[in-house]
Amino acid sequence: DDALLKGYASLVNPLAMLRWLLFGRGPLACAACDHGGFVRSSPDLDQPDVQIRFVPARASSASGMNTLIELGRRARFLPGFSTQVVACRPRSEGRVRLRSADPFAKPIIEGIHLGAAEDVASLRHGIRLGRQVCAAAAFDEYRGEEVFPGAAVQSDEQIDEYIRSSVHSANALTSSCRMGDPSDPAAVLDSHLRVRGVGGLRVADASAMPRIIGGQTQAPTYMLAERAADILLHARLQAHEPATESVSQRLEVAAGALLRGA
Repeated sequence: DDALLKGYASLVNPLAMLRWLLFGRGPLACAACDHGGFVRSSPDLDQPDVQIRFVPARASSASGMNTLIELGRRARFLPGFSTQVVACRPRSEGRVRLRSADPFAKPIIEGIHLGAAEDVASLRHGIRLGRQVCAAAAFDEYRGEEVFPGAAVQSDEQIDEYIRSSVHSANALTSSCRMGDPSDPAAVLDSHLRVRGVGGLRVADASAMPRIIGGQTQAPTYMLAERAADILLHARLQAHEPATESVSQRLEVAAGALLRGA
């Protein structure tokens, strides 16, 4: 969409674009948050619930997204560095409600991001851990005064207040028409990505994920699309094969022949 591309292009500083085109340097030479890690806020958890992302520039606001937009507008980074903290396995649940009886009226979407106390605790742990990492000797020559939330914010209550005043959504949206087994009344798709009650229609994107994943969605979406392609190809082959021998059996024979060098 040309209008969409023009809208995004207007956010980029021409000098930043020129530096990247001519020298491969500047804010556009970096994906901004391409380094980070996943940690557990408690040893009792089975998997990480906190994602910490490193940004090689000083935050311009408490909002991570606004900071990324500002990085594109500037010709140079602000001196400093930042960590972004994400509660990557949220327990909070929002809701979607009808605005009116008008089918064309936009629904009311309420995120309720911090409805669960565990999510606040995860973010609090991430902020404290981010501070601990940034206090390492390796950052001594680059570290300045803490801007957000600020060195004066230390107690659990102060950190929680900062979290509640600055929290926003992160990563990509998923699971709006999730797959599930027949006993799940909220599952839109079956295990083969077919829309229940609609013939000849499948969904193969991040919306099919059963639940929000604990990180970036790009690689899992590729995997889901490849699996969808495999399902479709298998179904097409099976429709043209004699009933005496299944497609999977023929594939196993072919794979065995390849392994033997035949």
